[in-house]
Amino acid sequence: MKQNRLFPILIVLGMTGMVIHHACPSSANTDTKTRAATETVVTPTVVLGGVVGREVVDKIVARVNGRNILLSDLRLPRIDKEGGIYSIEEAIDHELLFQRASERKLLAKPIDIEKYILAWKEMHQLTHMTEQEFEERLLQDGLTGNQYRFQLARILAIRNLRQIEVNEQVVVSPHEVELYHEQNPEYSEDRYLLQTKIVKDVKDKKTKWIDLDWIDRSQLAEKMAFVADMSEGAVSEPIKVDQGYQFVKLLKKEKKHLKTLEERWVLIERVLQKQKMEGFEKKYVEGLKEKAPIVYL
Repeated sequence: MKQNRLFPILIVLGMTGMVIHHACPSSANTDTKTRAATETVVTPTVVLGGVVGREVVDKIVARVNGRNILLSDLRLPRIDKEGGIYSIEEAIDHELLFQRASERKLLAKPIDIEKYILAWKEMHQLTHMTEQEFEERLLQDGLTGNQYRFQLARILAIRNLRQIEVNEQVVVSPHEVELYHEQNPEYSEDRYLLQTKIVKDVKDKKTKWIDLDWIDRSQLAEKMAFVADMSEGAVSEPIKVDQGYQFVKLLKKEKKHLKTLEERWVLIERVLQKQKMEGFEKKYVEGLKEKAPIVYL
């Protein structure tokens, strides 16, 4: 019989799974956040029409505000970890944030989930993919379509929560941006504004030049390194390519320089915002933990 990777296949006689609690000896005043216990989700199995015993289906490893975290939850690939798995602490943090998002009525709508999936398909040029093909693609990564959508719904809800309760409370002042700029100077690279054209005949004068964006020196291909030594307005010697010959014209050259505050403002603001958000979110989750009954099982 084919076996599921996480759950054994059981023949069940119309009965739901039960929870058996085996409490370890402990004092009456044991902290609910650290109390030791073992809880196992079991289900009756049927052989030749009779219940002969119970088999373990899953194990409860923690309970957060009365909601169970199962051992199977810690074995599932996670789309927000690029296929990695959660540690028990990460699973607890995730559950706390989702519960808070639910309290604030910030849950994702089904249409938001489908829009996200469509955007993912467009990004990977897979809009032609049928639902069955999408399911098969997910199964290669260890997830069913329902599991993927379930995870995505929770991730989007937590993102909504972050935008409201975290992002809005993280403010970067102009003084902080200026101070960062002074303490962390940054130099630009030499860069070049170019035009190019490809012709079949080196004597071709009719083919129009194509404008290229500014290119940093580190972005130049090895065979284009000569651009660094060209003068403004100069045209390169013909370069043999598969389609014929390529010419490069240097329109403008900028030498490396110490970047100004104006050049760096937006990027510095983002860096400082990210740093503050990480620190604030850690404290935010710690605050949720302090208020929540968390039982490790």
